[in-house]
Amino acid sequence: MTDSVEPAPMPAKKSSGYGLTLLALTIGGGGALWSLTQPWASENVSNGFTTESVDVSGAALYPVGLAGAWLAWASVVGIVATSGRARQVFGVVVLGSAAAVLAAPLLYLLLDQIVVGADTSQSRDALGTSPTKTMWWVVTVLCGFAIAASGVFTMLRGAGWRRLSARQDGQKQKSEVSDWDALDQGNDPTV
Repeated sequence: MTDSVEPAPMPAKKSSGYGLTLLALTIGGGGALWSLTQPWASENVSNGFTTESVDVSGAALYPVGLAGAWLAWASVVGIVATSGRARQVFGVVVLGSAAAVLAAPLLYLLLDQIVVGADTSQSRDALGTSPTKTMWWVVTVLCGFAIAASGVFTMLRGAGWRRLSARQDGQKQKSEVSDWDALDQGNDPTV
């Protein structure tokens, strides 16, 4: 009589933080897209006859921020579709997109002048108005930090997360056991 030794189960890949990272990246990218398209500044512009209120979005002021938000949002699919080192590369891409998103509010705060109504030939001193700034840049900062955290977490832990086809790979390994081996293990292969 021989002792049958059951094969040790394969260790499952750690997926800690996988869903949370994807959720943070999705919310961060979508929130950045939304906040960048909202009016960040408005100014009353006079052409001599009438006064008109002009709103300027964050995307109009800093289009690189909008491109970064789109890239972050699209990277969700890239993270899900890849595995291993390729997923860590997507973490670097996400960090780059976070830098682009965070550059918009940083420049907005550092550069005090906002050019509204670029077609007007009069100077701001002649107009006598200054732009009214809104707080949409704060939402963009928060979303940029969520994107950056997702990128860092993907770089650090992304290689160990489950793959898109991991469940199918496990089913293939189960089906590769021959009927005789199944009987030896005490399983009925006809079921």
